[in-house]
Amino acid sequence: MDDDEGRRLLRIIRRGTGSVVTWRRAQMVLLSAQGMPMVKIAEVSFTGDDRVRDVIHNFNADSFESLYPKHSGVRPKTFTLPERREIKKIAKSKPTEHDLPFSTWSLTKLADFLVAEGVVDDISHEGLRSLLREEGVSFQRLKTWKTSRDPEYTTKKARVEHLYAIADGEVIPEEHEPDIVFCMDEFGPLNLRPTMRQLAPLFGISSATVCRVIQRLRPLLALALAPRPVVDVDRLWIVDGTSIPMRDRTVGASSRNYRFSANVQVIIDADTRLVVATARPAPGNKADAHVWRESDLSAAAAGRTVIADGAYLGTGLIVPHRRRAGRPLLRGQEEDNADHRRVRARVEHTFARMKNWKILRDCRQKGDGAASPLPGWSPGATPQNSTGPSTSGPPAAPPSPLLSRVNVVRR
Repeated sequence: MDDDEGRRLLRIIRRGTGSVVTWRRAQMVLLSAQGMPMVKIAEVSFTGDDRVRDVIHNFNADSFESLYPKHSGVRPKTFTLPERREIKKIAKSKPTEHDLPFSTWSLTKLADFLVAEGVVDDISHEGLRSLLREEGVSFQRLKTWKTSRDPEYTTKKARVEHLYAIADGEVIPEEHEPDIVFCMDEFGPLNLRPTMRQLAPLFGISSATVCRVIQRLRPLLALALAPRPVVDVDRLWIVDGTSIPMRDRTVGASSRNYRFSANVQVIIDADTRLVVATARPAPGNKADAHVWRESDLSAAAAGRTVIADGAYLGTGLIVPHRRRAGRPLLRGQEEDNADHRRVRARVEHTFARMKNWKILRDCRQKGDGAASPLPGWSPGATPQNSTGPSTSGPPAAPPSPLLSRVNVVRR
């Protein structure tokens, strides 16, 4: 070894950068050039004598090229893309679908089945485990699934899975197939549900505009798909009052629930649970019966079956039996009150959905602002007055089956 080669080895060792393999090989060659025995070099390098001999022989043959490791890269994937898709499809299916006498897969059973069906020529358990992990398939504990009785269930399932493959870019759509797939009424993995940023380029608008359109159309679509209440003497209506916090002190008043609130009377259809009519806001310290008499709702509900709670006693509406001091209710009266509570609870459920709107939790508008969003729950109702139900809509609905559950006695 000449002086130039020795100085080059010293630079490699002292620099300390690059591959550790190169640094260790250069150290072995330099110690050998300095006259250190093979056994001592092996102890210093924490390796064997044969490894030291191979490094020195390679350096004598290829010079400095032998110091740098020659990586051949990663091994190419064993299975093709169609094979991987078929393995994933079988792994996500149930063994009973393939007429097998067990209910869940194991790596051994799945590997044997893949070889027996000719999907692959051979596959190891560890290779199958790695492939399933890369495809996002994991074995979970056994669960009980409900199966469909639809005779076309298999065909529909295959169609849905094919559309998912188009949405994920795994399959190229044909001429009659869509390029864009929307998943409606399903909340699966977040990558399947389009985001605002993904929807915006499709329509050439901003993501903020998409958000506003969805928020505007969501309640309208819910109302359009739901059966609409109609004007019919055989329909059962429910009335109750709800308190809405108000910032306008000329309308609101101190009440027991909120510091300043307004009392708004609402009539709903018992079957559809949609709002039929609403009244103008009244001070929150007024009783429900008093607000009912002053509003136009009593005239709008004339001749119809309307139920209410005990706060409407003396208004002519259907209210529960009242327990008097020292006189317990009869068994039949208690049963009437139980049926009354079950039906009247629907108006409380409607109030709970209405309070999802922020304007009904903290109204900052003046005057009749608290009543302005309520007609949105009543298709066709006019927000200018409190006369109530809509006269337009579909043909008259059948009589309400809830009428037989309510004791029609007006008090």
